[in-house]
Amino acid sequence: MVLGRTISKSKKFNRLQLNSKIMKILISSLLIIFFIALLTSFNTPEEDILGNWISNDDELWRIIFSSDGERKDYYENILVDAYTYSITNSCNEQVLQDELFLKTIDNENDITCNILNGFHKDENGIITLSITSERGILNLFTKLE
Repeated sequence: MVLGRTISKSKKFNRLQLNSKIMKILISSLLIIFFIALLTSFNTPEEDILGNWISNDDELWRIIFSSDGERKDYYENILVDAYTYSITNSCNEQVLQDELFLKTIDNENDITCNILNGFHKDENGIITLSITSERGILNLFTKLE
């Protein structure tokens, strides 16, 4: 009878070990899926900048950033400038470690290196873009939906 109990306990112990291994694999898999979902849920600055933006200081000034790298500036709904743009950590031999440039090139190949301070989404879902010009002027824009 003692031998029967030992075998029975051994089978239960093996089942518990198997269940424990399955649980560890399941939890590990779920954690991996969670972290992948978390990492892919954030937009890049190149994605965030796309769209139509209106100046917070002058509602007649509007900028449109398109996915083909084109920036168009409008004033009173009239196109006043067009550029190519890129978001990069280097511009005109300047390199940034923890910030990004909003680099624009006009049709005469003049390069402007503004600092892309970032994007902010408030509790109402309104998105603000912050750019510091080469001259140190802070420009804020609100995304139009």
